Amino acid sequence: MSQNISNNANITYNEKTLDINTPLITRVEPNMKVYKYATTDCGRFNTTGIIAEDRKVTYDILLINYSSQNFTDVVINDTISLSNDIDISGITYVAEESMFENSDIGGLPNIQFNVGTLSKESQLVVHYTLKLSDEVPIGTVIKSKTSVNYNENTNITEDNVVTPIEANEIDLTLDYTSTKIEATKAAPSNVLCGENFDYNLIFENVGVNVATGVSILDYLPKEFVINYVKVVNGNITLERGIDYNYDENANPLLITDTGTSLNINPGEMLVVTINGKIPYLTD
Repeated sequence: MSQNISNNANITYNEKTLDINTPLITRVEPNMKVYKYATTDCGRFNTTGIIAEDRKVTYDILLINYSSQNFTDVVINDTISLSNDIDISGITYVAEESMFENSDIGGLPNIQFNVGTLSKESQLVVHYTLKLSDEVPIGTVIKSKTSVNYNENTNITEDNVVTPIEANEIDLTLDYTSTKIEATKAAPSNVLCGENFDYNLIFENVGVNVATGVSILDYLPKEFVINYVKVVNGNITLERGIDYNYDENANPLLITDTGTSLNINPGEMLVVTINGKIPYLTD
């Protein structure tokens, strides 16, 4: 959201003060935000996590232009590396499981996505999958760093150097696990503007190990206004601020654990209910 800032000035002379009657009004536009998430058979992560036996990881890079102007020549640079000095050739870019329509994609270890123009007040997701070969040993960490630059980037240092925007770093450890989560989502097929309704997210642990390090990310409709979020783990209703946290003004909505309250035991379900409404529709 843009914000108007004002500036007033005056001059003092001969023990008198003269004010400038009309303050200067400047509109300050927000900048771009960049988020990154990794998904494996063990779950979805934004900092650290586990790569399972299929040795695959899918990355989603989300760009959000909050301003009222277009951003041009947007370029995403993703740097991938493996711990323990393991050769990067042990990773394959899986083109058939990756998606970005208008991109000139470079190769590993520096993957480049030439996004082009990101329109005002819009968002875009780059989605791609990597696979580790059998030669990469258990315990290897795959590190991923993302930076984004564009013509209108105003993040300039004192040395007049443009600094790209950086997303959160993600470190994933190759470590097989028998934990498996099945997920479903439900919502009413029809509602009226202003009518409260629920999004229900159901996560069931059908594996034999406890699912740990759980967090939930939901890309809600941009018009959606949250009334409350209810989280039930097994038969226990959790309490916000004690068991989990979220920012009701953020979209995507990220629900994070404060400890281990979101852990899902084998054979149990974690149920998240997001109640809210669409107060108005825009063209």
